Amino acid sequence: MTTGIGRLQIESSPTGAQVSIDGKERGMTPLTVEGLTAGPHKVVVHGKDGSVQQTVAITAGETTRLSESIYSGWLHVTAPFEVQLSEGANSIRLDDSNQVLLAPGPHDVRFENRTLGLREVRHIDIRPGETTAVSLEKPMSHITVTASEPATVLIDGQPAGETPLTDFAVAVGSRDVTVTSASGVVRHQTITVKVQSSTIDVDFSKP
Repeated sequence: MTTGIGRLQIESSPTGAQVSIDGKERGMTPLTVEGLTAGPHKVVVHGKDGSVQQTVAITAGETTRLSESIYSGWLHVTAPFEVQLSEGANSIRLDDSNQVLLAPGPHDVRFENRTLGLREVRHIDIRPGETTAVSLEKPMSHITVTASEPATVLIDGQPAGETPLTDFAVAVGSRDVTVTSASGVVRHQTITVKVQSSTIDVDFSKP
C-alpha cells in the first residue's frame, strides 16, 4: 500500500524564520513544503528571538497550515529556599514575582544554592506568551551523629535515636541538634545540612 502525501504551509511572526522538518532544513517563512508523507512530523521554526517546536499531522492530499508567533514567554520558579539561576555563562535574574522573560524554545537552566550544596539542571521548553512553571522541592540529605559515650539525639526538638546515629534522613537547611549523654550532659548546636551528608562528633570529655 502506498503512503499518501500532503503539503505543509508555514507562516511566522515575524517572517523570515528558518524551518526544519524532521531535522532537515527546508527554507524560510512564509514557506510551503510539498511531498510530505501523511502522518506526524517534527517542525521547528527558528527566528532570531528564539524557536518554536510543534508536531504536525499531515493528511494525504490536503494542505496543513501552521502559523507561529516567535516572542518571549515567562518562566516562573517556586522554591522553599533562595536559588540562583543561570544558563551557560549567563545569569538569569527573577523579578519580585519570581518570574523572568525568556526567548521561546528549549533552555537548559541551572538552579543553584551554594550554601546548601544544591546544583540541578533542568531542560525547559518556553512557549511564546505562556508561563512555564518550575517547582523545586527541598531535597533530603542525611546526618550522622557520634559521641564519646552513649547519648540520645534530638533534631529540631524531635527524637532521632541514640548514638551512633547513622545516615538519619533530614531535609536540607538549618537544623538544631541536641545530644544528651546518659549522665545528663547536654550538647547543642545548629548546623546547616547540605545535600552532601553531614557528620557531628560530640566529645563529652571536653567542656
